[in-house]
Amino acid sequence: MPTSREGNYGAKLNLSKLTVKVRPTLLHFPPYSKQDIVEIISARLAKVPNSDTVVTSAAVHLLAGKVFNEVYENVVVQQCEAGADSFPIHQKLAVCSLLLMLKHGKSKEAQLGKLHETYSRVCKGRHVVPVQQS
Repeated sequence: MPTSREGNYGAKLNLSKLTVKVRPTLLHFPPYSKQDIVEIISARLAKVPNSDTVVTSAAVHLLAGKVFNEVYENVVVQQCEAGADSFPIHQKLAVCSLLLMLKHGKSKEAQLGKLHETYSRVCKGRHVVPVQQS
């Protein structure tokens, strides 16, 4: 018999008949567009005195583009590395090779021959036989 100090805390609960009627709700947060990022930066700069004389509209658009590209690139790379079954391995490696070239290259354009060279090096590093360029 429990003492008054212990109360009913020592009693065991039967959790096998416990049901939960609450279901999680999926919240969708769509990614920001470049224009959304421009508006966010502009709103923050509007709070700073004389910011319009220091930071031009063109600079804000350039920054928004860089932020958008960086975020989007990271999402694509993560999807390539995630190994989704809907995308064959050689296509994943080709897309990742293109992203590597664009990220580390001086130009934002890629020639097909250079892409194949990069793709071949990536395949070699992953111990995968590359598809020949033909």
